[in-house]
Amino acid sequence: MFQQPTAGSDFKAKNHVGHLLLIYVRELRTGIVTKYGPSDAISCDVVVLTDQAGPRLEPGVLFFQKPLINSLRGSISADPVLARLGQGVAKPDMDPPYILNPYDQADAAFATQWLHSVGGNPFRTAPALQQPAAPAPVAPLPQAAPAAPFPVPAGVGAGVPAPVAAPMAQAPGVPAAPPQWAA
Repeated sequence: MFQQPTAGSDFKAKNHVGHLLLIYVRELRTGIVTKYGPSDAISCDVVVLTDQAGPRLEPGVLFFQKPLINSLRGSISADPVLARLGQGVAKPDMDPPYILNPYDQADAAFATQWLHSVGGNPFRTAPALQQPAAPAPVAPLPQAAPAAPFPVPAGVGAGVPAPVAAPMAQAPGVPAAPPQWAA
């Protein structure tokens, strides 16, 4: 029912250049305050398929680099992205940007085999918030069938009015009902 909090991801792109990544893109976050000012980032859950110790899950990774954001933004809440992390060409006085390079058939076969071995998406996702269902219409309570009329004694013809009940005599020692209660 509950999960313990996690420390979050310590994923650093510089440590994974050349690695095969399976990326579940969650959302684009805008205006994140950083030491360099407000910035956009794309939130992902990443599987480093070619980690030395075997495939490693990295939940909650934020990619801030524009080339990565641009490569991943079209895959938000869609099928995972399979790619090899690489580095592009650096602009003058800048570090080379991180980029996603296409996978080959061997990469796809490896990722598919791994996904089958873990039963699909390895990241648990919270169920989407749903609007409460409309309440079911309230069915009326079953009503008792009207009482069947008393059987008409044989020989009593139609058109004869039913006898009228005689008023009950007042019981001794019980006060009479006020006039507004009288039928």
